Amino acid sequence: MSVILHWLVIVQAAGLIGIGLGAFVAPAFGAKGYGLPTQDAVALAFMRGIGVRDISLGLSIIAVELLHSPAIGWVMLAVSPVAFSDLLTTSRLEAPWASRIPHLLGGALLLGTAIMLLV
Repeated sequence: MSVILHWLVIVQAAGLIGIGLGAFVAPAFGAKGYGLPTQDAVALAFMRGIGVRDISLGLSIIAVELLHSPAIGWVMLAVSPVAFSDLLTTSRLEAPWASRIPHLLGGALLLGTAIMLLV
């Protein structure tokens, strides 16, 4: 694997961890991005769960990458549908397009990286 791909994987994993920390620490901000009510306890609990999910995914990617496992491409491929699922969720909740685009770009970046790693 090239150095560029290695750092692309690490940066994406760090991004997931950062997004996850943001959703966990400031769930109202994340709820707004999903089109959820920012004062609803259920929505805020949901966002904290999303935060833990994203932190876990980012840490898993880093662990597999740092072990220099050839499975990293498959891990990235397995993680990419999560971003597209979030895109569908935000679309269904009629969140503003500005909130949907990061999920679309994130999924495309994860999927593109997975393809580059697997080819």
